[in-house]
Amino acid sequence: MAKFDRITLSQTYMMERFNLNKLLLILCLLSTTVSAQDIETEHQLIQPDITDAELNWITLPKEFIPADNFNGYVHKATGTIVYMKYIEHVLMKDMAAGMTEEFYKRKGLTPIRQDELITHSGMAGISYKAKYQVDSGERIRHTVFIDNEDNTLWIHVTYPIEFEKIIEPEVLKSIASIDLTKTIKK
Repeated sequence: MAKFDRITLSQTYMMERFNLNKLLLILCLLSTTVSAQDIETEHQLIQPDITDAELNWITLPKEFIPADNFNGYVHKATGTIVYMKYIEHVLMKDMAAGMTEEFYKRKGLTPIRQDELITHSGMAGISYKAKYQVDSGERIRHTVFIDNEDNTLWIHVTYPIEFEKIIEPEVLKSIASIDLTKTIKK
């Protein structure tokens, strides 16, 4: 089993956070330019509000612990990161519209698959799986959007490819466990 020290996790997290912020900016700009007329009220555009998602919305195995430096979880033994954000005033379909071939190419991602999903609590979502290369090796990335009326839960999971057979089934079970009715932020 490969060792992952705090520096590797921190570097991976910082790179992922930088990429996530760029993706979110692009998706928000796309969302507001594509549907600006739809969300204009009294000549004022509604701006997306990005907040930390409630960590109890997802049930993960006990080996995943809350992260110290971002909103999500880590599995230290495998270097797995689960990053969670809640985006108000942006529809899941608008977020999904940004997941284009050009986006994958720009980010150095190789798409593997795209799946529609329904959580055990009945919430609709979409999941994208891709792989990418970093200095420490190849990684898998799951990007998940869960629809909540006019808001979107955004989950980003990354892990080294060598742990795919162990981590992926747990990730998929955890995604199915998502329940935004536990404590909805207002």
